[in-house]
Amino acid sequence: MTESEDRAADRAVLIGLIGHGVGPSLTPRMHELEGARHGLRHIYRTVEFPETQDPAAALDHLLSSAEAFGFDGLNLTHPVKQTVIPLLDELSGPARRVDAVNTVVWREGRRVGHNTDVSGFSASLEDAMGRTHRGASCCSAPAERAP
Repeated sequence: MTESEDRAADRAVLIGLIGHGVGPSLTPRMHELEGARHGLRHIYRTVEFPETQDPAAALDHLLSSAEAFGFDGLNLTHPVKQTVIPLLDELSGPARRVDAVNTVVWREGRRVGHNTDVSGFSASLEDAMGRTHRGASCCSAPAERAP
């Protein structure tokens, strides 16, 4: 490992969670503990999204501030998963397909949006049902018109 790689490995990763009602979230502690279990130093902070007349401007300000303060990435929750899309330079395939972003990272000065809900949900469903049911419908109901 080079000296530069050693310094990078020693550096803490700064992550934030932006949304309404995130103050009591257990997510920060969970990520910090899991990171430590793998020898990683995570610092995870919640950022309460304000009630505002201009959510896009407020979110753009938060993204710019997070980048300026050295955040490595952000997790997003209600109500900003779609508000963020026009503020990004790039979207991953899953984020584009579901039209929602729950993770933002900076790559070479560009804001990149991802959606990890899709892969996480799919993996959990596959674990619960087994791979033999791949492609099967998990829920169905007759479509009826209201009277």
